[in-house]
Amino acid sequence: MKVCFSFFLFCLIHVPGALIAQPDSCDAILKGNIIDGETGKYFQYASVFIKELQKGAETDSNGFFQISNLCPGKITVIYSALGYKTFTTIYKIHSGFRKDKIILHTDTCQLESVTVYGKRPEEIASFTKISLTGKDLDRARGLSLGDALKELPGINTFKTGNSISKPVIHGLHSNRVLVLNAGLRQEGQQWGNEHAPEVDPFVSDKMTVVKGAAGVRYGSDAIAGVVIVEPRNLPMKTGINAEMNLVGMSNNRQGTTSGLLEGKFGKSLPLMWRLQGTLSKAGNVKTPKYYQSNTGFEEKNFSYALGINRKWFSGEIFYSQFNTTLGIFSGSHIGSVADLQNAIEKSEPAVKSDFTYEIKRPFQHVEHELARAKLSANITKIGILNLLLGRQFNNRSEFDVLRNTIANESKENPQLQFKLTTHSGDLVFEHKPFKNISGSIGTTYMQQSNIWQGRFLIPNFKSQSFGGFIIEKWGSGKTDLEIGIRYDQKQLDVYLNDNSTVKLLPYSFSNFSGTVGAIYKINETFNWRTNVGTTWRPPNVNELFSKGLHHGAAAIENGNANLKPEQAFKIVSTLEAKSDKLSLENSFYFSQIQNFIYLKPDQELVQTIRGAFPSFTYTQIDARFYGSDLFASYEVSKAIILIVKGSVVLAENITDKNYLINTPPIKYSPAVVYKPTFVNEKYQTYLRFTMNRTEQQTRVPENLDYAKPPSAYTLFDTEAGTDIYLGKQKMSLILQVNNLFDVAYRDYMNRFRYFTDEMGRNFTLRLKIPINIYNKN
Repeated sequence: MKVCFSFFLFCLIHVPGALIAQPDSCDAILKGNIIDGETGKYFQYASVFIKELQKGAETDSNGFFQISNLCPGKITVIYSALGYKTFTTIYKIHSGFRKDKIILHTDTCQLESVTVYGKRPEEIASFTKISLTGKDLDRARGLSLGDALKELPGINTFKTGNSISKPVIHGLHSNRVLVLNAGLRQEGQQWGNEHAPEVDPFVSDKMTVVKGAAGVRYGSDAIAGVVIVEPRNLPMKTGINAEMNLVGMSNNRQGTTSGLLEGKFGKSLPLMWRLQGTLSKAGNVKTPKYYQSNTGFEEKNFSYALGINRKWFSGEIFYSQFNTTLGIFSGSHIGSVADLQNAIEKSEPAVKSDFTYEIKRPFQHVEHELARAKLSANITKIGILNLLLGRQFNNRSEFDVLRNTIANESKENPQLQFKLTTHSGDLVFEHKPFKNISGSIGTTYMQQSNIWQGRFLIPNFKSQSFGGFIIEKWGSGKTDLEIGIRYDQKQLDVYLNDNSTVKLLPYSFSNFSGTVGAIYKINETFNWRTNVGTTWRPPNVNELFSKGLHHGAAAIENGNANLKPEQAFKIVSTLEAKSDKLSLENSFYFSQIQNFIYLKPDQELVQTIRGAFPSFTYTQIDARFYGSDLFASYEVSKAIILIVKGSVVLAENITDKNYLINTPPIKYSPAVVYKPTFVNEKYQTYLRFTMNRTEQQTRVPENLDYAKPPSAYTLFDTEAGTDIYLGKQKMSLILQVNNLFDVAYRDYMNRFRYFTDEMGRNFTLRLKIPINIYNKN
């Protein structure tokens, strides 16, 4: 393996130059700022697009953009933004850099949102936002949504084994982190700790995390923040393009293939379209000492989109289907209480196996359908009206271990099944700027019905929710202010079986959310961004009425019908810096949640006919979360970049004057990136070495959990990447080695830490091939 890795590094340095002749030095840079001609302030999220290269950039909160690695010659640059006139110009590029200041003005005759290459998002601007895009997203291809987002500073994961992970923002997850998939609230059975978001990351070319109490724009549940997974923009240029992504991993022998085909018809039929699909298969995970039995998974996903652009409106339909089968670690299902206690105390699980792709009981099978229709229309001289309609269907089946040998071999007849259907509609009007004031007003509606079959865990229910909001922003060039308010109402009807009769239990919840935010431009380098928000969350059906074995989580869960809605207050303040060499984001946050609901260990191991399991009960307290996130990148020289990221999450149980369980420990990750200067920048060749340090979580309630928090650990990762050209065909190649020294450790944020170690050393090879089939000049 060492020989193969050395050969790969040799190829990174020598192959690009051997494949084709070295062109002129491609070290030119185009950078500058874009200004809103109506307000005079810097324009965030404006698009800069180079026509000949089919590449571009978005402006940051300072209106700043930069496109590097440009070769000498003429380029056509398109500057654009939602509702503004597109500005096109031609530059003659030389070595060095060109700095521009571009002013965009509104267009009262034409809706530019249907002809531009970028778009301005609807979320509130004063929130702290971080995105995974470009090369950083390529480095995470083949991972689940939760594991991919873990690359971002301040984002942790809550895991159930190695194949199920959920994003954690500032110590909170599940129903307190709202996932927007293709503009719709992702509605599966996200209440379950082992129910990961049913999202294929290959659909998107940008994933954004909004940190803060974002309930005003997105409704209840957005207490910690929002994860936005938006499908890439449909192509604006006539032609046909494709992209192929291949991912291979050594540890669990995972293979992933994802393909994309997209295009745009000619002027006579102004339609844009895309087809996309992903196949993935993995076997048992290997720790440094043993294989984890029954930890493989399979995934089969696809999506398609069709859009149209006209002068006064744009429309798009999108459909996706996510299908996965997940094995649940066999060592988490124990026959007796004594065996369970022994399994928790031992350093290795009693159940072991060799490598196999076969998935046996216990396992989950999940199917998720999402259909969306979106329409944007320009109302002349007034603003833009956006309509979003959606339908989702989530079918989750859980298969238990059975005593009957023949029945246990069957993959039919699940012991527990949920079918959740969701219909939703959003209507948002964005008015045009007036005397430095811009904003939006909107209304949302959602209807749900959930049916269960098999072993009881949660009852059937129906729900309806309605919300209305208004957000206004004012900017003076140096300071931006915004304020928003929202009202939500939810009706929940629970159908509970009681002695063979069905009892209807109606619940009604309503409340207001509010936000106030500011962005202050200190100078050309530094910004200060602050947001104060209050939002709420009604208790979910599982928190109210769970009763029995949650087999996928290997736990007994008990609900509490007396739970009240959570009420949260949160402030996030961020210092940002952006210069030629330095990139910095340092956030500080404080959140207090009244009636905080969490799953508290009962300190009891329960024997059932299906085995012995730890027991938990939903409990309500007042809680406090505070801490800091850090990301910093500094270019020491053209060849060396230093990067550091870290997070501190502190949580307190105010009611009991104690700590909270399942709070992420302190983490920090310094990294060094080396870009060899003797290799042409066109190839984007780099080497990266990262240290990941996780401290032991010591702020835990004494004698409450079933096992003490694992010890601190340090992992090392290394990575190498390059672009290779075979003639005009470009290919991007990335090789990663995670847990380089094969360290045995356990993760406090993994529910299976009671039973097993984490994944050992893993080699990952990623290949991305963009293909230009046909483009009309």
